[in-house]
Amino acid sequence: MPLSWKIIHDEQLVTLKTEGPLRLADVTAYLEGVAAGGAIGYRKLTDARDGYCDMTERELTSYLGAVAGYSTITPPGPQALVLTEASARAHEPLLRMMFLQRDRDLRMFTDMETAREWLMHQPVEEAVRP
Repeated sequence: MPLSWKIIHDEQLVTLKTEGPLRLADVTAYLEGVAAGGAIGYRKLTDARDGYCDMTERELTSYLGAVAGYSTITPPGPQALVLTEASARAHEPLLRMMFLQRDRDLRMFTDMETAREWLMHQPVEEAVRP
C-alpha cells in the first residue's frame, strides 16, 4: 500500500509512511481510519521520502476539503513531514496545498529523529485525548 499508518494512542501520535504513488483513495482511507481511531487531533509524523503525489488538483482539493470538514469537529494535530529534496519535488502539489491551508503547525525535516523531537514538543488539544 502506498500509504501506511499506525495510531499510537499512548503518545497521541500517528506515524505515516508513503511508498510509491500516493492517490486519492489512499489518503481518503487514511483520513477515515484516523478519524475512526479518534486520532484526528494527534501529532502526525510523516515519512514521505519514498513516495510521490499522484493526485490531480481537483483530487487534492477534495482531500483537503475532507480534512477541513473533520477539523470543524477536532482541530488537526501538528504534523512533521520528513522529505528528501527529490521527494519534496515529488510531493510538491500536495505540499503546496497543505502549506496554503495552514490549519495546523506543519514543518518539514530531512531526518526522522529531528522531526520526532520537534513533534513531541508540540501540544495536543485536551479534547482529543481518549
